[in-house]
Amino acid sequence: MNLLTKGNQTLFAGMRCLCGCVIAGALASQLFAQDKGDRVSERAALIIGVDQYDHLPANAQLQVAVKDAELLAETLRSLPIPFKVTLITNGNREEIATAMDQFVETAKGAECALVYFAGHGIEFHGENYLLLRDTEIQASGNESVQRMKDRLYYKTLALRKAISDLDETGALLKLVILDSCRDNPLELETKNGTRSLMGAKKGLGRVTAPSGMLISYSADAGQQANDGLFTSVLAKNIQIPGKNLMEVFARTRTEVRERAKLLSDENKGVMHEPAEYSKLNPEGLNFAFVSEARNPADGDSSTVAVTPAPTIMMPSKASEMKEEKLLEAKIQLAEVTAKIETERARWQEAENTIVTLTNNRRTPVREGSPQYHTCVAALEVIQEVNSLAPDLKAEKNRLDAIVEALGD
Repeated sequence: MNLLTKGNQTLFAGMRCLCGCVIAGALASQLFAQDKGDRVSERAALIIGVDQYDHLPANAQLQVAVKDAELLAETLRSLPIPFKVTLITNGNREEIATAMDQFVETAKGAECALVYFAGHGIEFHGENYLLLRDTEIQASGNESVQRMKDRLYYKTLALRKAISDLDETGALLKLVILDSCRDNPLELETKNGTRSLMGAKKGLGRVTAPSGMLISYSADAGQQANDGLFTSVLAKNIQIPGKNLMEVFARTRTEVRERAKLLSDENKGVMHEPAEYSKLNPEGLNFAFVSEARNPADGDSSTVAVTPAPTIMMPSKASEMKEEKLLEAKIQLAEVTAKIETERARWQEAENTIVTLTNNRRTPVREGSPQYHTCVAALEVIQEVNSLAPDLKAEKNRLDAIVEALGD
């Protein structure tokens, strides 16, 4: 490609060369960027956590819902193929309604669209409602069930509306994750002036998922969950390479059940077991948050980098193998990181060369001159770095995930 014009139009020629550098440089900067949060939009998540409730008593305020939401948001952002995450903490109904509308547009046609809620949730006559910061229910016991449902629909985030909105995205896989199985904090005034609980005492009611959707509860219908348990276990399992969606939730369910039993036996918590309600399509069944780890040194993309442990193995041997794999992954990660830094330095040096030459008014860049050939050579370096950048970045993300999975 002829980068510079002929004749005396040296200033214009220099500008063309500089523009080529800037465009290529911008691409390299994007590919080598450290923040992966907005790199991919094929996976989208709306994460909501509510600790503070303006119209509930002090004993109904929560301590870990926002922390759980922030943990899952960071986990999804840090995956090798990251989610584009919208995080709302202690939001009111208007803020969350606006975020939901924007999310539906962002997630249209996505590979995976995910909605997560941590906070108070209640079941009332077969309907589930998620309580928001400004939820206020002032009602008496002589109101009809339908009138109360209408009131709840407009004062909360009705689960059926969240499901309907998510379904509207048309994503291949649609996920709803609810860590909201807590004691019901809402009361209403009965006919005789006493106070009684509005709806079920604890937990959420069963739900039917639309086609292509999985709905996950931190505790099965009607159960209360231990605060801070479910989401931490789920976030860990999401990061394990090579586990499909159902394996992730099955592992989470098993670990939460076992840990909840220990807490219950020691009178430090309640017994509960997560539950999933799904009508997944084949695409959903095959979905993995982190693809199976590969070893590019073998030259075959189908080769598994982390060898599965035998079914029967002594704990010490398994631990030894895990340490070896972790060390190997760390060494590879250090090599890839060093390579990225080297390529970044090459790109920066090439850009500086072009900028210096094209800004030199005393010695304009003319086609065929030494400065012209130096500029062309520098631009070729930038193009070479651009071609290497995607593979290097993907390999670093893969190794980061392996190190994190083996290091816990």
